[in-house]
Formats: sequence, C-alpha cells, structure tokens
Amino acid sequence: MRKTIFLFALVLGLSTLVGCKGNKIQNQWVDQKIAIDGKYVDWEGINQSILEDQNIVVGIANDENNLYLMFRGNDERMARRIRMMGVTVWLNKEGKKKKDFGILYTGSTDLHVSYRSETRSSDPKNRQMEERMQQMMEKQRENLPKPGMIMIIQGEDKNERNEYSLDGPAAGSAYENGVFCYEFKMPIPISIESGDEVKLGLELGGMSDEDRKAMMQEMGGMRGSGGRRGGGMGGRPGGMGGRPGGMRGGERPSGGSGFEKQEMWFTIVLADK
Repeated sequence: MRKTIFLFALVLGLSTLVGCKGNKIQNQWVDQKIAIDGKYVDWEGINQSILEDQNIVVGIANDENNLYLMFRGNDERMARRIRMMGVTVWLNKEGKKKKDFGILYTGSTDLHVSYRSETRSSDPKNRQMEERMQQMMEKQRENLPKPGMIMIIQGEDKNERNEYSLDGPAAGSAYENGVFCYEFKMPIPISIESGDEVKLGLELGGMSDEDRKAMMQEMGGMRGSGGRRGGGMGGRPGGMGGRPGGMRGGERPSGGSGFEKQEMWFTIVLADK
C-alpha cells in the first residue's frame, strides 16, 4: 500500500515529500504567490505530506497574511461527497472544540461540470439510478454554497460569496488527468502570530440519520427492481476516501460510512519568514 501511494504521488509530480506523524504536518513560509485555482503547479517546491489512510496529498503553507491549504487525490467517491455534501476547512487554536472560523465549499462550476461528464455511466440503468441519487442528494444542498461559491463561517454568521477573492477567504478546485485538486486561502486571525501552534481541520459533510435511512430504502428499492447488489459508496470506516471509482448500479451504502460526517485535524506551527 505504501509503495502504491508513493508511486501515485510521483506520478502527480511531487517535488518535496515530508512525513506526517500523527496529526502533525510540516508547514512552511512562502514568498511566491499561490493562485487559488485548483491547479497544484504553484505547490512545486513546497513541502507536501501523503496521508495514506485517506489516499490524498496535502500541502500547507503561509505568508504574512494568509494560510494556504491544498489537497488532491484520485478518489471519485471523496470528490462526489464534496460535490454533494461539501467540505469545510476550519482554522483556530483549539481544534474541533471551537469551530468559529471556516470556509464551506462544494467545488468550482467547472469541476461540477467536468466531474459529471467524466463519471457519468454509459449504462441506461445506471444513469437512471444516478439521476435518482442526484435528486435525493440535492436535498442536502439547501444549506450549502452553490458551485463556484464559498460560505464563510464566522461564529453564528454565514455569508456566501464568490470562491475567488484577492482579499479575504477564497477557494478553488479542478479536475485534470484523473486528479481532483482543492485549494483554500484563509486570512490569519490577528490573535494568531508567527510561531503559534494552530489547528487546521477538514470536515466532510454528511447526511442526517433520517435522510440516510431514506436513501438506503431507496437504494433497496432500486436493487429489487433489477440492480445488482454491491459494495458501499464510502471508503474504509473513518477515512475520507476509499478505492477509486464511483457507485455502480444497485449498490447501497455499507453501514452508512459513506454518508456520515468525517473530520481530520492537523496541528501546524505558523511559519516565519
């Protein structure tokens, strides 16, 4: 598994790899401008970490005013979850006990379009299932930002704005050569200074128990109408990813693991010039 992931990382063109011990990730100062567009070319020369359980590559850096996060991988299931249920990036000193500043994102407009075109099944029965799944998952989007938008969370306040911004929070995403890439820019709060240890969180959205049961019943009905029974939509329990690929006709969630909220928290030290 380790060899496979490292080969995957080399194919992606990583220039500098560092280890990830526990939840600690090495952060570094950057002078060059990082374009928040979902293209990881700006991360060449910046330390990046491989998270084996999630099968993603993560990079974290900062300048005087902003903290930058990039993560990428080839797991279509994780990309589907982000597109349908969103991913939130949190920044604070206390971790998940105090979620008072974050960016909620579902991806760029182009990513949504390219993802649908690349992963759409050629089988009419599978396409029908995908369309029904799409209708059900759209119910989850009521409290999510639209494609190409972000939701800035500050305490109890939530404000939606365009994903790209020269000043203030921003996000970007793209799908290229089978790789999904997400980038975030978060202004550093005035309470955080160089050398401070801070917490950076990634939270994948999930469904309520009621909606999850309704979906499982729906999938059971589809299987009874001629679909085949298969594996789950989610990855290994507790992970953000899983084996590459989407959900096939007649498959149903395995224990709900593909729809529950999942969180990852990193500890970093704000770098100085």
